[in-house]
Amino acid sequence: MRKGLNTVIIFGSWTLWNHGNACVFDTAAPCIRTLIKNFDDENHLWCLTGAAGLRRLAPGLVLEAG
Repeated sequence: MRKGLNTVIIFGSWTLWNHGNACVFDTAAPCIRTLIKNFDDENHLWCLTGAAGLRRLAPGLVLEAG
């Protein structure tokens, strides 16, 4: 469980960092829906590559943005 939580923290930070870079360097608009979508996509990819600790946390991890 702890390993999965550490993974969520790492890729959550990575996703936030990439979104911030896109806003600064690619003139993308800050958007929570885009951020959550990117987080969910990254979660899916990490699970496909075998992040077993993350797979246990994955169900219900991402909530839909209003």
